[in-house]
Amino acid sequence: MFTEWYPNPEDPQLGVFIEKHARAAAVNHQVTLLYIRTSKQNQEKFRVEIQEGNPRIISITIKRSVFLWTRKFRYFQSVKKAIKMIGEFDLLHLQVCGKNALASDYFFHEKPMLITEHWSGFLRNEKKGLIPEKDLSKAFHKAKLISAVSEPLKESIENRFSIQGVKIIPNVIEFSEKKNSIHNGIRIVVVADLVDKIKNISGILEACSQIEFPENSQLVIIGDGQDASHLKLLAGQLTFHSLQVQFLGRLKNEDTLHEISSSDFLIMNSFHETFSMVTAEAIASGIPVIATRCGGPEQFVDPENGILIQPGSQAELIAAIQHMLTNYSRYDAENIRKSILDKYGFEKVSEILKQIYSEIY
Repeated sequence: MFTEWYPNPEDPQLGVFIEKHARAAAVNHQVTLLYIRTSKQNQEKFRVEIQEGNPRIISITIKRSVFLWTRKFRYFQSVKKAIKMIGEFDLLHLQVCGKNALASDYFFHEKPMLITEHWSGFLRNEKKGLIPEKDLSKAFHKAKLISAVSEPLKESIENRFSIQGVKIIPNVIEFSEKKNSIHNGIRIVVVADLVDKIKNISGILEACSQIEFPENSQLVIIGDGQDASHLKLLAGQLTFHSLQVQFLGRLKNEDTLHEISSSDFLIMNSFHETFSMVTAEAIASGIPVIATRCGGPEQFVDPENGILIQPGSQAELIAAIQHMLTNYSRYDAENIRKSILDKYGFEKVSEILKQIYSEIY
């Protein structure tokens, strides 16, 4: 696998779903995963770290440069370094199409290639970073097979690149068992990158300021991003009734799952999501959810495990929170968990990957 996103010390939440895809693929195959990133904190031009096992992880961190051509040169040099460590392989699996597609076309053009796309920007018809549209299109048309993690993302890719037959490979859902809350009041959890134009965390804060909560209730926000300071300032300016707002920053996946399972319900208020791992993980943990109809959660959120609302609707969000405050304990944790693990459990996704790999090679 050659991925654009992967958990790292600066962002342990980045591409957690790709790490899980790699582990699921490794059940039936020998997998090497290559991840190249730039970092301002890196003092060396190249830092190579190898984690042996299956999957085998080759992580290369590049010293960030202000010059575009220097960044491109170092990226391609990193791939050349990795080639010696990777050795022979049969199939190239790109996770999130970006610079890895340009490098793969140059270095691995003879290998059969699968692309799995996760990027929600396709749902918003955005341009993709530094990769020109013609090169992105070339990669999608060259691939032996293309997959996406949700039906709306599949349709967006097919329409944008005039291709058919995109497959669905769902994300792997893991969980912590539902734990009894140690808090006296209700505990609500939000997990998101703090990019408000996409995740609409401000909408959650403003909605909560209009609701009377039971004593000692908590709103726990996990994540970080460009709008963290703005959202913390907004939380300080709003008046909350018996609700304490906490920003925990980014956490490792296992710690995030623990926080989710220790809560009473989760809110996901995004404008766009290709899947929404955190929503699925909350359901797998046995807690109900409030989620927007934003492209991903419609696949697995139903009246048995939560409430779907329209993106950007403050009235629906307020009503859903008020409903959850009095009804969250009526949801059956085992039924909630079963509703998603049958579709997106580790063994299920492992079998899907095995079948898709067999179609290509």
